[in-house]
Amino acid sequence: MKVAILVTVHGSGTGAYRVLDHLLENWDREDPDLVVVAPRDSSAFHQASRSGILTEEFPTSRDAWIENLRALWQRRGPAGSYDLVHAWHSRAFDLGALLGSVMGLRFTATLHDHPVQTSHSLRRKRLMRWSLKRAEALVAVSRTLAEAWRPLLPRSAALAVIHNGVPMVTVVREPSAGDRMRVGFTGLYSPMKGAEIVADWIENLQDECPVEWLLFGDLHPAVHALLRQRGTLRRPNVALLGPRRRDAIFSVIDILVHPSTEFDSLPTVLIEAASAGIPVVAAGVGGVPEIVVDGETGFLFDPAYPEQGLMRLRHLLHDAGLRRRMGGAARALFCQRFRVENMVESYARFWTGVLHDGRQRPAR
Repeated sequence: MKVAILVTVHGSGTGAYRVLDHLLENWDREDPDLVVVAPRDSSAFHQASRSGILTEEFPTSRDAWIENLRALWQRRGPAGSYDLVHAWHSRAFDLGALLGSVMGLRFTATLHDHPVQTSHSLRRKRLMRWSLKRAEALVAVSRTLAEAWRPLLPRSAALAVIHNGVPMVTVVREPSAGDRMRVGFTGLYSPMKGAEIVADWIENLQDECPVEWLLFGDLHPAVHALLRQRGTLRRPNVALLGPRRRDAIFSVIDILVHPSTEFDSLPTVLIEAASAGIPVVAAGVGGVPEIVVDGETGFLFDPAYPEQGLMRLRHLLHDAGLRRRMGGAARALFCQRFRVENMVESYARFWTGVLHDGRQRPAR
């Protein structure tokens, strides 16, 4: 049996595509066999090639229907090349549904986004719902996301929850300068990741305790304008460090903050932080409580009341023993729930169940 994983995004994409890269890198099953159908310059195409997984080039353009449909039409042919097409992300749902129809294949998909996510246009949301009604079975990356989608799906739709998994992050901690605590933030790429809350916290903690703020990632223009207007980037204890590998980030921070202001299905960075034993202060939105156990592996707060998060951050900054205990508990939870091997096993069971029985077998 062969499963075609459909990807339409060029380059490396978001955290969901890092997760796909991990799945491909660690795929060790012959049943089902995988083939990655993706743009040649996508990270999924390159990772599949490195992992010895079959690849088929599928040139697409974002939201360019004519070009995408032309590429789809060129893929028409007998269904013997693979048995099931799986759309990895929302931007591939419509083409996955059409590809399954054209080639007479079963169609499944992974849900990473909330059905009313603000970054999607109205047309994209309608296409997502139209496509998913044609899916034989679906995967949601968190229980909270599954609950959000369930009322919008046909009653007969099979819906499994498979948590994203990542490899264990090996970290060699770099010592801090003096007694400064180092707080990391990786949400510069989107205004919805809480940059304004972080700017408030930096200002409030300025004269309380020695804290070094390390800001990572590509800088969204709106976030850049906000931080410049607030004077955040001119503060001597704030460093703008750009994109870094996760192990490089976690080797230089003591605490990670993740104050998202909108639904966050299952933030990959929080799973990676747990793997590295980094305690977090995070907004308890979406699937975040499935990663962070409040008071045990980190602290959660309501983003409508950011002062709650600031109070919990102060607590962590002043208690080294608490940071160690939470970091250890986070790593233990990661090993139980978010190892990449768990994800590989769950997807293998899901796809095999669809192909054998016509519906998914829930992962245990």
